[in-house]
Amino acid sequence: MNEYLIAPDGTFIMSEDEFLEVAPRLTEDYFTGSRQNMDEYSNADHIIAGLLLQELTGRKLSQVMQEAVFNPLGMSYTVMDEASLQKLEAEGAIVAAGHRVSGDRRRIDRLPERKYLDDTVEVASLGVWSCTEDLAKLIGEFLRALDHLNTKFEKEDTLRFFGLSSNHGDGIRTSLGGMICPLDSIFAGNESTNRILSPTDQFPPYTLGRHPDGDPCEVYYKAGAVDGFASALYISLDERTFVIVLANSSGPLDVTDHIARYVLQEAFNLSPRVDVVTKAIEEGTRSSTRLQDLERADEDTLNWSENVDDFAGTYQHVRYGQKLEITPAGDVILRGKSKSSSPMKARVSGNTMRIFPGPEGFGIERWTVWDNRDFTLENRRGKAVLMGNAPHDRYEKL
Repeated sequence: MNEYLIAPDGTFIMSEDEFLEVAPRLTEDYFTGSRQNMDEYSNADHIIAGLLLQELTGRKLSQVMQEAVFNPLGMSYTVMDEASLQKLEAEGAIVAAGHRVSGDRRRIDRLPERKYLDDTVEVASLGVWSCTEDLAKLIGEFLRALDHLNTKFEKEDTLRFFGLSSNHGDGIRTSLGGMICPLDSIFAGNESTNRILSPTDQFPPYTLGRHPDGDPCEVYYKAGAVDGFASALYISLDERTFVIVLANSSGPLDVTDHIARYVLQEAFNLSPRVDVVTKAIEEGTRSSTRLQDLERADEDTLNWSENVDDFAGTYQHVRYGQKLEITPAGDVILRGKSKSSSPMKARVSGNTMRIFPGPEGFGIERWTVWDNRDFTLENRRGKAVLMGNAPHDRYEKL
């Protein structure tokens, strides 16, 4: 899904109407064969929920959430629309800018603009602007409800939110409140970008210990990252405790997960103790090497020509409708119906075109869904076609 939601530069390129049209096709194409009966996390789930709320209420998602959640809980610094964010800033609130940290950690680039507030496609999945204090109010109200100390939620609300919604096997259980796992399992930290740059099949991750009495410390875990930002959240219902860590950078080391687990180890006196700082440094070194390899690949244009004459033109995805535009000057732009990426660079080797970073660079999607950015030029039934790395990834020249 993210390959079509987000361009390599980190720009959202799908509108609400476009999402409703394309998402069913993406789902149908993805969940075939061995994937047919799988459950899998997707940003699309949150987007669908946001669009449903808008349809049912006849109001913008930002208005619904403001009145139903943020205002009643006193979450004064949490917004889901650009106008409210600008108002907070005008009143003196500091709005943190996102940053990209280079693989060698010697360069920190501020993101060129604020993103994630254009519409529900962005807002529902990635667009809420908040702070640790406001998020603590929300989680705190859920925990207080367990002891009937809350007038906002009932105990049943908390139990429903944190109740088991699916069991994926291999010890993975999920709820609306996050993944359910003990801290001495490898699933703690599983959603951090550290696991992308330092994959567990190559580098087994560290795990925390148990309570002094030997019982496992079970938590609800959720993490997330967007271009320029990262977060980690751990909640223990038994201990009525939670840890929230936010960061305004993306790069070789996601510090939010390490900081959160360091705090949990100290708070719960877990044993055996783990030298979290040393483990974080080791993981950061491995991730730094991997990210530098990606950056070198993005800079290596030695065997790639700037002459894109044979490729120049506008191509449209035959199934999802998005357009890929290659200019004679060598710029390449991905376009949805009403949004587009920033200009990136097209380079050619034989019948293959590769997307290289433009002036605004690449976002973190380059590490995953956009790791392969090669398109081969083919002639099919007299039409010029760009083929991506999947059978259905086909763009016909207009």
